[in-house]
Amino acid sequence: MIYPNGTIELNKLKRMVNSKDFIVYYEENTKEPTNWDWRKDGIFHGNKYPIHNEEELISCISKELKNEGTICYDVTEEYYRKHPCEGEEVIYVKPKFFWEWQSHNTKKCYSITEASYLGEKPKNVPLSLNLFDDNFEGTCFVIGTWERDEEGYEFRSVGSRMFDYVDDEDLSEIWKAIKNADKYLNDRFLTE
Repeated sequence: MIYPNGTIELNKLKRMVNSKDFIVYYEENTKEPTNWDWRKDGIFHGNKYPIHNEEELISCISKELKNEGTICYDVTEEYYRKHPCEGEEVIYVKPKFFWEWQSHNTKKCYSITEASYLGEKPKNVPLSLNLFDDNFEGTCFVIGTWERDEEGYEFRSVGSRMFDYVDDEDLSEIWKAIKNADKYLNDRFLTE
C-alpha cells in the first residue's frame, strides 16, 4: 500500500481511479482496533474500501480533509507488466484497435483503424471510420475520425458523410463499433 504524503495531484488521483494500473482505497481512521489488520510493519491500519469512481473519490477527499481517513493506492499486475523492474524480461505489446465489418444487406464494407497520414504522424494517432468502395481491397474514404483534446477523444463525422453514406440498416452495427472504439481510446488516453 502506498500512502501519498500530500504531494499527489488531484487530477493524477482521478486518472488512477479510472486506470487499470492502480487500485485506489479509502482507509478509515479508527481510534480502537475493531476488525483490525496488523501489517508487517507493526502499525495498525483501519478498514479499507476501494474507490471505484470519481463520485466516491470526491466523497473520500472530503473525509480525508476532515481527518476521518486516508486515501491510499496500490499497483496492479497491469502496472508491473507495463513497467518491469531491472532484470525482468517482459514483452509489452501496445494494444491496437482494429474493426472490419461487411453489411449483409447493403454489402458495404466498413473499418475502424488508425488514421493514416501523408506527412509526419502525430504523437497520439487517432482512429478513423472508413468506407471501402470494393470489398476491403479497393480504395476507401473517411466517414469520421476521433479528435483528441485535453479531456480525451471525441468522434466527429466528416461533414455529413455519416448520414450520406451509412445506410440506416447498418447504423446499429456502426454505433456498436464506435462505442468500442470510444472505450479503447478512453483507456489509451488515461495511459498517455
